[in-house]
Amino acid sequence: MKIFKSKTYLRVLTTLTLVFGVFGNMPVANADPASYQVNFYSNGGLFIDNTNIQTAMYVPPGTNALAIAPSNPYWAGHAFLGWAVGSSSTTVVSSYAVNSNTNLYAQWGTAFDINFY
Repeated sequence: MKIFKSKTYLRVLTTLTLVFGVFGNMPVANADPASYQVNFYSNGGLFIDNTNIQTAMYVPPGTNALAIAPSNPYWAGHAFLGWAVGSSSTTVVSSYAVNSNTNLYAQWGTAFDINFY
């Protein structure tokens, strides 16, 4: 085992240990300030992977969020109507230009069966 006595080497080694050892499992901040994160919340339903949130990659400003939306979520007894900008909003948007970190929420209606006799 080689022992290094250089203070510069120890300083670099300590810095690398702190950056990669302590913070290695923490989320990394957006490295590109000219892009934004888009999150899709199922708002009561589930996505195909049984989660209630899907996070899109960082996207450039002006990207239509609905063009990068995941597959529609599912909720038994409900009909997926589309995406809304606020969690309590009932207004479904047909397009949404991303200009900041954005959360979109699934909007639901009541599903019903029509039976013919």
